[in-house]
Amino acid sequence: MSCTWEYFFAISCSIWHNRNQIAHNDVSLSPLQIWELARNIVEGFHKANLELLPAKQPANISWEAPPPGFCKINVDDATSLDGSGVSAVGVVIRDEGGNLVVALCKALPSHYPAEWTEIFATEQGVLLAQDLAIPNAIFESDASSVIQAITQGLQGGVTGHLIREIILAKSSFLSCSFRHVKRDYNRAAHELAQFAKCNNACHVWKDVFPSFLAHLIQTDHG
Repeated sequence: MSCTWEYFFAISCSIWHNRNQIAHNDVSLSPLQIWELARNIVEGFHKANLELLPAKQPANISWEAPPPGFCKINVDDATSLDGSGVSAVGVVIRDEGGNLVVALCKALPSHYPAEWTEIFATEQGVLLAQDLAIPNAIFESDASSVIQAITQGLQGGVTGHLIREIILAKSSFLSCSFRHVKRDYNRAAHELAQFAKCNNACHVWKDVFPSFLAHLIQTDHG
């Protein structure tokens, strides 16, 4: 409702209230008092509306399970901007129930640019899903440029041959898609990559998982 109509109805209500007072031999209100009463009605209406507004719920920023019959493979990389240390990748595969199927963290032989390590992470996710003979796979990464290159078939540049291998690997799945997600939806894979980088570690976990990884998965589920 516009401010003009709000005040129109409030003033009308105030005039009607003043008329009723006169009819019952009460003291009538002056025009200024009628205006003040109307303004108080409008301000009270606005205040009541604000108090009744539902509290804004925080956005869901947790990992989301795939559809029935699918596995979701989250991948991420870790590399330093200053070129120190080694780069690393992390892969987490979960089923439709959010159950952890297998996880991988792998330190790479050297330091690589972020664009390269993001592709390496996706490649490791694809290879791991192939090894497990997963028929229906959804791959998720927070590296938008890599996902764009795969989905749009962009195979130029020094990493073009890696993108081409990933695209060709799609034919080994009954259903296969690649999606970009925000970092908040990819926390477990991110932390695994960081673990591999900091500890120069290479591990594949299946069936039995360390406690820190179980905590990562629980946190990732929100």
